[in-house]
Amino acid sequence: NPLPDTAGADFVIGCVVKVWQDSPDSERVTIEWVLLAASGSQLGDVKQANRIPRGQLAGTWGNTAHIIAQGGWQGLSEILERRQRSRPVVPPAKS
Repeated sequence: NPLPDTAGADFVIGCVVKVWQDSPDSERVTIEWVLLAASGSQLGDVKQANRIPRGQLAGTWGNTAHIIAQGGWQGLSEILERRQRSRPVVPPAKS
């Protein structure tokens, strides 16, 4: 769940979006998601890029934002799954 303060977070997600004119009729958009540990160390990143019709992102992003977030989350969840699989299995303590 999102937290208003990163002090209690296990992970922090950062995102940078860049949009620039590519041609008279189109723009390029790049989105870079970064997954950080609570300590600030980078665990991985996800990069998305696409050419879009010029002005498509000038107003409300609406469903486009949802599609971008889904793609970003898919990549971030793969980073978390790889991280979980790479952790050594610790047997339960004997009582």
